[in-house]
Amino acid sequence: MPGAELVYTDNFAPNGILLLRQRRVDAGIEDGSNIDFLVKNIRSLEVMPGEFLSGDIGMGMAKGEVALQNWTNEFIADYIASGEFARTYHKWWGDESTPPDLTQ
Repeated sequence: MPGAELVYTDNFAPNGILLLRQRRVDAGIEDGSNIDFLVKNIRSLEVMPGEFLSGDIGMGMAKGEVALQNWTNEFIADYIASGEFARTYHKWWGDESTPPDLTQ
């Protein structure tokens, strides 16, 4: 946006939210999961249509931790297959939301 002035905060919630509610900024940029939760609970906020993704989200662990890596992969696979991931996702983002496909 030509001529836009960027305003940085240490954290979007609560600092960015406060700036939006006070109309000291016109828009904010934040992680999708955080935004979905905030918009659900603060009715004066809305999300622009479309997805704006910068890439995958990952988990880090020390090199050589093969047992931990295997356990983590099995946990995630079981968490998804059991339906618990979808239940937890709907708990926080509403029954109308669609959980992302984590199996790709």
